[in-house]
Amino acid sequence: MDTESLIRICVSAFSASEIEDAKKLLFESVTTKRRNISRRKDGKKQKDLEDVICLIREIDPDKIPVFVARDLQKLPPISFDHVDVTKLLKDLLVSS
Repeated sequence: MDTESLIRICVSAFSASEIEDAKKLLFESVTTKRRNISRRKDGKKQKDLEDVICLIREIDPDKIPVFVARDLQKLPPISFDHVDVTKLLKDLLVSS
């Protein structure tokens, strides 16, 4: 999924305070040279999400903690447009 689509989904599903709390938790959970920048009002949600995505992309996947959703009803719906069908089929073939 591209960055713009991911940001649009998250902005529509989560409040600014939830995004800010998640960003703070992620920056506290990983070791990085990147600073946690405190954003101002204009486009705060989008810029915070861009910071989170940049951090996740540049950190070694093995060093990223596993986060889970507590309130599943808060998760945005994902349609088939957002699913990588080839990966899904590959995972099904590998697991059987």
